[in-house]
Amino acid sequence: MRLSECPVRATIDVIEGKWKPIVVNALKPGTLRFGQLRRHVPEATRKVLTEQLRELEKDQIITRKVLGQRWERVEYALTPYGRTLGADSRTGSDTNGEVGQEA
Repeated sequence: MRLSECPVRATIDVIEGKWKPIVVNALKPGTLRFGQLRRHVPEATRKVLTEQLRELEKDQIITRKVLGQRWERVEYALTPYGRTLGADSRTGSDTNGEVGQEA
């Protein structure tokens, strides 16, 4: 198999970055607001975390939902595609063995 054909490579390409894997892992149990996500990655600056979240949203890994009219009330959640990136760390695959591929 060529490296370009490897499904794990596709996952790495999408979630590469210092904080993206932590964000994806934090969102596995469910929806979190920005402040809650910041507590999962306290070492990341607000600016860097915002950039990482925007990239994940652009790649359709997470969704961003604004609650009400205030920007402070924003929730993030994994998309169905984003959930496929939640590989089992021991085997490198999810339950279907299709990491990074839509179910």
